[in-house]
Amino acid sequence: MRERRRSARINKHLSLQYFSRKNGSWNRGIIKDISYCGACFVSDEPYIANSIIDLKIKIPPLPEDWIETKAKIVSCEGSDKSICVIRVEFIGFKENQKNIFLNYILALAPKSILSETETKQEGLKKPLTVKYSHLDENNQLQWSHAKVLCINTMGIILNSSGQLKSNTTINIMAIFPEHPSETIQMRARVISSILTPGGTYRTELEFLELDKNKMQIIRHFTQH
Repeated sequence: MRERRRSARINKHLSLQYFSRKNGSWNRGIIKDISYCGACFVSDEPYIANSIIDLKIKIPPLPEDWIETKAKIVSCEGSDKSICVIRVEFIGFKENQKNIFLNYILALAPKSILSETETKQEGLKKPLTVKYSHLDENNQLQWSHAKVLCINTMGIILNSSGQLKSNTTINIMAIFPEHPSETIQMRARVISSILTPGGTYRTELEFLELDKNKMQIIRHFTQH
């Protein structure tokens, strides 16, 4: 259930401004791909590796504002048309914007956490809704429905309406399309529960003690 790479790159084109020390002005560009840790964009101006650059990024949750950050140049590769492909590592978001940015990236990549091997990731190929147990404000046991964002034999990521406390154990009930008359019950431990731009929570859980039959049902669901 641990992330196999430091951060997964997401092919998402976003508007960008980068400060040109050469011209003393802000130039506009387009991000080619982005992750929690950095981004790749195209510039007509070369930059030296390990130098620091100021960036402004436009994301949908803040349509009227720019996310501001400092970044370190990781690489700068030229092309035949004198266009440079620049990869940067983020090193300093404004504190009030950092969580908004991270939650936006998380929402774009629901499959980046769950993987059973370093080379193959299993994501959700068809819709699935489950019920999960949790305690309400009066400490009473409740059941709520949640859409599944990703699942494999290691764990599950839910789009839950409420935030679940890390390291707590909950029960999950699911009816898989291939077994419509059978309710599959699973115990899982909460890894994280993070607020998304849409107001719901991206909740990652690790399965506890799945038997062979349940593992086969999950594998069949994700592979067909």
